[in-house]
Amino acid sequence: GASTGGYETSTLALGLAQPVRAAEVSVCKSGCPHATIGAGVAAANSGDTIIIGAGSYTETVNTSGKILTFVGAGAGVTIVDGNDAGRVFSSDVDIALSELTVQNGKVTSGDGGGINTAGALTLTNVTVFSNTTTAFNGKGGGAYAGGSAVVVGGSFVQNQGRLLGGGLYVEGTLTVNGALFISNTTTNSGGGGVRVGGDAFLTGAVFDNNQAKISGGGAYVAGAAVIAGGSFERNQVTDVSIGGFPAPGNGGGVEVVGMLTVTGTQFISNTATGVAGGVYARSGALLTGALFERNQASTYGGGIYSLA
Repeated sequence: GASTGGYETSTLALGLAQPVRAAEVSVCKSGCPHATIGAGVAAANSGDTIIIGAGSYTETVNTSGKILTFVGAGAGVTIVDGNDAGRVFSSDVDIALSELTVQNGKVTSGDGGGINTAGALTLTNVTVFSNTTTAFNGKGGGAYAGGSAVVVGGSFVQNQGRLLGGGLYVEGTLTVNGALFISNTTTNSGGGGVRVGGDAFLTGAVFDNNQAKISGGGAYVAGAAVIAGGSFERNQVTDVSIGGFPAPGNGGGVEVVGMLTVTGTQFISNTATGVAGGVYARSGALLTGALFERNQASTYGGGIYSLA
């Protein structure tokens, strides 16, 4: 120890493990430590952020059990392309992506042509474009989340699912703020734009020209839904029979199994071959300032059909 003014001080070094701080791993076409996203993932630790420079990266990326955040330079300039050779991003834990485009992912077995995570999914200003699952029970042509999902900004465009969720399939709760769902399809069942297994909170979301065969042309929500602002326009359900038996599709714009609350949302020119051209509310609906125009159903409820 050392003597200081009559007081003795000492320094004791403790062999305590220090927490590993999250790091940033850089990926770019030239001048960075890593030239591919896959190499960046290999170098990263769980909790790290991978910064991806402008450019087109033809890759299928697996996070290998690491919780990672991927940040591009903007959806218009950072493109991750699966080249129809496989899923673009695969993760068995939580994953977050922002400011990039995920396109041309394709799988013939399993869920999520563009993105598949067994955990939670967070997307911020991400374009999910032209991804497909052709598996017989395939869910989420654009993206599949086994947990909850948060989507802020960005868009799902021209994705295709085989069974459920042409654009996006979420097992848990979905929260959307200001995203676009345009021209997504499911070829065998429901939720052309999105299919949600839990509750949905949709704020300022736009669903345009999505298509499902049986239910929820724009969106299908198995839990309750709170929809504020935004619009459902030109979405449709198309089925008229299954195996030769009449089975018209319901809920051209949206079908909600739980309670539905709508504030200031527009439902325009949605169609259904069964009931509810605009909205099918199976447990009742509370509507404030909603607009319904030119929606059509072959049987009941051109604008809205409620069972409660």
